[in-house]
Amino acid sequence: MPSRARSLSPAPQEVSLPYQLEDSWQRSSRYGLTRDDDVQPWVASSLLNDARAENGWVNHLVAPLLTRLRPQLSSHPSILVLSDATGLVLETYGNSDFLHKAQRFALSPGHLWGEHARGTNAIGTALALQRHCEVSGGEHFLSRNAGLFCSAAPVFRPDGQIAGVLDLSTPAQTPRRDASALIRRAVCQIEHSWASSALGA
Repeated sequence: MPSRARSLSPAPQEVSLPYQLEDSWQRSSRYGLTRDDDVQPWVASSLLNDARAENGWVNHLVAPLLTRLRPQLSSHPSILVLSDATGLVLETYGNSDFLHKAQRFALSPGHLWGEHARGTNAIGTALALQRHCEVSGGEHFLSRNAGLFCSAAPVFRPDGQIAGVLDLSTPAQTPRRDASALIRRAVCQIEHSWASSALGA
């Protein structure tokens, strides 16, 4: 996990943040969000279906990976979240008990997790930074998401453009210590398979 650094306090209580998240909190404020916001932006099912159709890589490249990851996901209260390049959640997989609890955090398909919608969070901030990002507990800009620990990394297409984000979310009280390694390895496998398919086309 990234080392924690100086504190930033736009809220009544002081929050210690890693350096890479300080700018994200400032962006969140500029978007007009406040820590107490309770909005859960989502899209209609028709728009979700369109987004899924435009992101065929999810079924083509992620399904084989899930088969290998399923035992690891089932043994710990954790879920794997796949979003498109805007932060729209396309699919969610993992531990059935935590999947049910995760509904209150709006991690199900159709919800928007870009920084403009949810403030600092692993999916949106990984998109903004274009690299791996972890956000733990109160480091989330919105207080309602403080119960989550999330580790996410963007998935890049063979042409270098971001296709989406792969995120691993767990309860903040019981984070997976291997989350970063698991996500980085999974993304590497997806990108390798995608590049191999493109070369063989």
